[in-house]
Formats: sequence, C-alpha cells, structure tokens
Amino acid sequence: MINRSICIFPEFDNVEEIEELREKYDPLHSCISPHITLVHPFTSSLQKRELINHIQDCLIGFKPFEIRCQNVTGADGHYLFLNVKKGNDHIIELRDRLYQGILKRHHARELSYIPHVTVGKLNGEETFQKALHDTEEFNTEFSSVVHKISVEQIGEDGTSMIEYDHYF
Repeated sequence: MINRSICIFPEFDNVEEIEELREKYDPLHSCISPHITLVHPFTSSLQKRELINHIQDCLIGFKPFEIRCQNVTGADGHYLFLNVKKGNDHIIELRDRLYQGILKRHHARELSYIPHVTVGKLNGEETFQKALHDTEEFNTEFSSVVHKISVEQIGEDGTSMIEYDHYF
C-alpha cells in the first residue's frame, strides 16, 4: 500500500516569505514544499500507471491558469491558510475531475474544500490566536501560473517525494 496525494506546487517568485511563515508555524515545512492539495492523502494499492492514466484521462483539455494568493486566515481552530484569491474555480474543477473514477472512494465529502496553501498547524487555542494575531499584517501577494499537478508519495516520516508530474 502506498500513501499518496495530488497537489499543485505553485512556483512563486517570492516563495521565501511563505517559507519563513511555514518554518515558524508548520511542523511539515521541512517535509513538503508549499502546496495546494487537490486530492488529500490516501492509501491504496493503485499502480503508478493506473494513476497516471486516470490523471491523463481526467485532465484532457485542461489549460494553464493563473493563481494569486494573499492574506492568512485560520481554519478548524489550528490551521493557518494562505488564501487563494484568484484561480479558485480552476482549482476546484481540477479537484472535482480527479475525484472521479478510481479516486472517487477516497473523496471525503464531509469536509468542505477551500483552496489554500497551509502555512501553519498550531496546537492549543492560545498559540493559534497568537499566530493569527502575528500574521494579521501579512499581506504579501503571491502569483503564479499553474501548468502542472504532481503526485507525491508520502513517507512514513511525512516526507514528500514527487512520483509524477502532469503538465497541461
């Protein structure tokens, strides 16, 4: 069984500002680059070729698109999200297409999906509130053109290894 996810790894020119936030607030900052999760981590025995075929079939005709991220907000009482301000519809369409067919059973429909880059995961209400306060003035704009998605394998220690890049 392999643990995987499918993500967008935006290529921001000013990514070091996101990395500074993540180093301070995100325990996974050294395991995975800043990303937007399309298919949440799932464990399966799917062969790489099956997954590649699925992605290729689902994304026929999909074109590159621009995203813009800005402002940090909280979610679920312990996450910090860098919000996607432009490109949401394209991201949601990618996600919807991917969660068809062989990945449908891995779709957790009880969770609402809001496109974002996770920049923090905090423990405790006080720590969470302090992080929200500390990031209140973080207004840097991050822009990128999305032209690929990536399948990552997730190691037992949480590290990410790119298994496949799909360009469109």
